[in-house]
Amino acid sequence: MADPRGYVDQGKPLDGEVWTVEVGGSKQKWVLHENLLCNGSAFYRSAVKKEWSHDHTRTIPMPDDEADVFQVYAQWLYQAKILVKERNEDREFTLELGTLTKCYIFGEKIQEVFFQNATIDSIFARVHQDEKGGTRWYPTDADTVYDGTPEGSPLRMLIVDMFAYHGQQTWMKAQRNVDFLVDLAKKLLDVRERPSGPSPVSRNTSSVYHKLAQEAVAQEPKVEADD
Repeated sequence: MADPRGYVDQGKPLDGEVWTVEVGGSKQKWVLHENLLCNGSAFYRSAVKKEWSHDHTRTIPMPDDEADVFQVYAQWLYQAKILVKERNEDREFTLELGTLTKCYIFGEKIQEVFFQNATIDSIFARVHQDEKGGTRWYPTDADTVYDGTPEGSPLRMLIVDMFAYHGQQTWMKAQRNVDFLVDLAKKLLDVRERPSGPSPVSRNTSSVYHKLAQEAVAQEPKVEADD
């Protein structure tokens, strides 16, 4: 039988005031303890200050955020668990990695480092989850990562490393963010192995890069005769 007991000093700070957080266009509501909200988040520490409160409802509106992402955060506050796994899920079409990516970006917004680190660990756990045939599933939405994080973000570093070491051409079809493409190109140059065989740019191979004569003729400007 598992021992359900814990230590007294491991308890969450559930005393004090509570706040209602309204998320998304539907204003889905969560009532959460102020101590938990503010413990690791500079965003919420500012949000609960009197000078930022426009009424007495003790409500924090977050209309631009997603309810499913905030649900993960709220559960993490109370359980210290990232609850994104589904039972009997279809591994190929699971939304788990996409949700974890959004959770990290949400953590960036609210300045909650511990939550961000927990999502990174969860991404690693999902990627290295045992699958039949040794299949590995990776987060591949680099555009979302780069749109939601600043330069130098650890999540940017992670997605570039995953593309550089494990990526396939099919992963590149939907990528449009120029900063990501530049970072990936730099990484690939850093980690690539030197090709075997002679270099195509050795001393005597310049003719390989010459234009064909017919191209030169085609591009020659036409001179019209005077009447």
